[in-house]
Amino acid sequence: MSNFSAFMKSNKKQRQNELYAATKSLTDENGVPLLWELRAITTRENEAIREECMTEVQVPGKPGMYRPRVNMSAYQAKLMAAAVVTPDLRSRVRKSDGRICSWCSCGTSPMRSI
Repeated sequence: MSNFSAFMKSNKKQRQNELYAATKSLTDENGVPLLWELRAITTRENEAIREECMTEVQVPGKPGMYRPRVNMSAYQAKLMAAAVVTPDLRSRVRKSDGRICSWCSCGTSPMRSI
């Protein structure tokens, strides 16, 4: 039988941020691809982002009955912006309509809970 205390939070290893060359077409002055810094998203952050992108839609043929639906485009855009440390995508909010990027079609304020 294993020691239960080995599974406690105090023994959990911290995840390190990863560096990733997203494309070879973006390079610095020396021709070295620019590195993106990515971090792990916590479960709470993921739940908050998912909740922001959730709406209620009516069930066809059932008046007064609704089901949850996730706006996947908004969810993926917000999840990506939260996971990328460098370049800081969250500071790149479009001034014209308050969306993160042109592909994010949600009408809410971006990244307000992250």
